[in-house]
Amino acid sequence: MNTFFLAPLEEDGDQLTPGHVGIWIFLAIKSLEKGMKTTHKFKWNNNDLRVAFNQVSNIAKSKGSDSKMYDVIQCHISDGAAQLECIGPHGTIFSDFFAVDSKEVLNFSFCVVIPKFRGFVDSCNIYNESIDVNMTYAVDDADTVKVTGRFKKKTVTMTSPAQTMPSEKTFLNEPDSTIRVNRKDLIASLTAIAPACASGTTKMPSLRGVNLWMEAGRLSMVGSDTHILIYRSIAVEHFEGETSGCVIVAGTAQLLSQLLNSYVTDEIVEIQFSMTKLVLRSPYGLTVSLKLIGEQLVPANPIIGKTRDHNVVTVDRAELLGSCKLLGRSSPIAKVSVESDKLRLEPSYHGDLRGTDQSFESVAEMALENQNGANLEVGIALHQLMLALAVTSSESVSLGVLCGNSAMTVRCNDDKTYIALVMPCRL
Repeated sequence: MNTFFLAPLEEDGDQLTPGHVGIWIFLAIKSLEKGMKTTHKFKWNNNDLRVAFNQVSNIAKSKGSDSKMYDVIQCHISDGAAQLECIGPHGTIFSDFFAVDSKEVLNFSFCVVIPKFRGFVDSCNIYNESIDVNMTYAVDDADTVKVTGRFKKKTVTMTSPAQTMPSEKTFLNEPDSTIRVNRKDLIASLTAIAPACASGTTKMPSLRGVNLWMEAGRLSMVGSDTHILIYRSIAVEHFEGETSGCVIVAGTAQLLSQLLNSYVTDEIVEIQFSMTKLVLRSPYGLTVSLKLIGEQLVPANPIIGKTRDHNVVTVDRAELLGSCKLLGRSSPIAKVSVESDKLRLEPSYHGDLRGTDQSFESVAEMALENQNGANLEVGIALHQLMLALAVTSSESVSLGVLCGNSAMTVRCNDDKTYIALVMPCRL
């Protein structure tokens, strides 16, 4: 199952603005004053942890035979999810995700060497059961992280030095270059390069992809493996910032082409990029934010899809996408609700987010193919919903809400893609 989290909207004064990395910008707990200590309590499923850890540690082992740098796993905990990352010389090499359950808002991270984490996982010798976890970050002379798991009257403790914590740049590397290019030229180049990327060698997957960089006033693209496969260069209408590049793997090059064909339709598009992130904008404010996860740039912020949905309804994807585009002309926010046997979308003028053309009042209704549970009623940013619908060719999609109303979900029923639209607007 493919799983994505799209970038949330964050409050900025009285307005909502597109989030950069949303909940995945983690607190720099290292900055706590010496002598301070913080403790978090949550639950995770040990089998989910075991599967994620085995995936990540096996990748680390296959890549790290000649380097101790691959013996480090970084663990991010945020509200509703945990992410394990294998850390290599150039940042994240591979990552996997699993759900966590907590009564508090979690937002922190720690690093641990793989042997210690493996001992912790193996000591929790149970499957498909929740573990009560206490995690204490103590800032003292040892600067340590202590993780204690409790289940069936058994206690397992892991202590790890925090000096393995990577640089903050791992998380906070913002786009440092901005260019404007012709959309059709970009589509043609990405389409030509994407098939070549698929032939990347499995021995060095970090070299498989498309490299973007500025050269002589043009945007250059190379499909690369162990040697150059395809090179393309297109004119740049505007450029500012550094000339550093951004790497896109094969699947993402195809994803970008699809987005440029069906989602962003302006003649000129703006790209902001760095080594870990790419933001695609249209002149009218639509934004696609892609973040480097492992070796892939994906719609920002993946998370495990094992949480329960409720208020689930199923509709035709193409019809819903068309309705979103129609409503997007009058309001960036839509109220999504179910009335009788129909899904209803209507503009929601939300403070300063109201549309510029309020005379264009539209309400879209479409028949439900299936309905499960109580009526769905949620507010969502239309550009997020359109992006979710654009990354799949599924004939039908199921819309729902995560338990706790923390996100609106989109399940693409043909290709099993699961997408969560973080922090739907409260109407």
